[in-house]
Amino acid sequence: MHSIMAFTGVVFVCLGALHGLLNGIALKAGPGVLGLVGILAALCVIVTLISALVVSLRRLWARIVVRVAGSWTAAIGILMLGWTMKGPL
Repeated sequence: MHSIMAFTGVVFVCLGALHGLLNGIALKAGPGVLGLVGILAALCVIVTLISALVVSLRRLWARIVVRVAGSWTAAIGILMLGWTMKGPL
C-alpha cells in the first residue's frame, strides 16, 4: 500500500510541474486561444486519469488522505487568488 501512496505522490508532483510548465509556456509564447484549449484538454485528461487512480484506492483512510490534500490545495489556491486580486500594498 505504501508503494501506491508513493506513486500517487509522485504523480501529483509531476502533474503540478507539468501544469505549471504548460501554463508558463502558454503565457510566454502566446499561442492564442487554440494553445490554451490544448492545455485545458491535456489537463482534463491528466486529472481524469489521476481521479481514476484515487477511486481505485481500497482503504478508507487513503481516500480521506486524498480528500484532505485536495481541500488544502483548494484552500491554498483560493488564498493565492485573493492575494493576487488584492494587488500591491
